[in-house]
Amino acid sequence: VRHRSHMMIDHDPQSAFRSINSLKDRDFCFVKRRSDGAYAYAVLACRILKQPIATASDANLSLPSPKNMEECMVFVTCGAGSRIKLRKEEWIDHVRLAVSTEEGPSKDPANNDCVLPNIIAFVPDSR
Repeated sequence: VRHRSHMMIDHDPQSAFRSINSLKDRDFCFVKRRSDGAYAYAVLACRILKQPIATASDANLSLPSPKNMEECMVFVTCGAGSRIKLRKEEWIDHVRLAVSTEEGPSKDPANNDCVLPNIIAFVPDSR
């Protein structure tokens, strides 16, 4: 992210979750990288069901079934295919929606003379 105004920050956890949950395959957003905590441009590749990480007290998780599976989102973060998989409980802390292009250009609050782009594009490496 070049500037925080490129992404939507919802301070209400329920509203943020609903917005993130509305993402469809191939929608773009920003995902927090685990390596440095910065947000990177990402595209939602798919949603998957995965068996949750079991603890000693989770005796009912021994056999996979639809009842004990958790939803995850898989994001692609570069042209080389690097992926980030996030469990539902991580969505609010790690996913930020991009500012909608329908809202048009907006002024940078730190610099009233600077107009931010209304489209954020991803161009993969040509490797």
